[in-house]
Amino acid sequence: MFDDNYWAHVSPSGREPWDFFDQQNYTYIYAGENLAKNFATSSGVIEGWMNSQGHRENLLNDNYTEIGIAAVNGQLEGEDTTLVVALYGRPSGTPPVIAAGEQATPTATQQAPIETTTESAVGSSVLSTNAAALTWAQRATLPVIGFIALLYLGQHIIIRRKHMLWDHATHPRPLLQAGVLVGLMVVVIMSGQGIVL
Repeated sequence: MFDDNYWAHVSPSGREPWDFFDQQNYTYIYAGENLAKNFATSSGVIEGWMNSQGHRENLLNDNYTEIGIAAVNGQLEGEDTTLVVALYGRPSGTPPVIAAGEQATPTATQQAPIETTTESAVGSSVLSTNAAALTWAQRATLPVIGFIALLYLGQHIIIRRKHMLWDHATHPRPLLQAGVLVGLMVVVIMSGQGIVL
């Protein structure tokens, strides 16, 4: 993905995840893929996937018996990025999953030709903004910025209640300063977002 500068289930040249399975001579009955980028922690990735129905289905799908995961840092579209790829599979020839209370009986569908389950692998993009996805620096910075913004907001309220005159030429407006800091907080939070695909 870094070499071809893309982040998607299908490459610009049309290669699908299943092409990588075939390239490794991995014959499968079921296969799936989850993608994530820009998460600061592995727990943030998992939480992002668990908050998306399609990705959650891949994680919890009993049809998958094997998994391969890669997490790589690099440059994508000119920005430092962390990409995570999880490939799920069930090799052909493995016995089917039997639900509790059912009995195993051979059926024609168990001998079906290779089938790929792509619907849950190609879930919609989801943003995840959780504390686990923020770096320690972001988690330390946000309360400080929030506290200063509250001080400016308090200053604005005191000025209004006491009907004090405020020299805007020499002192910026405290409400404006609080707004700028809230905007800064949003930027800090947005920089901690990861995306799953």
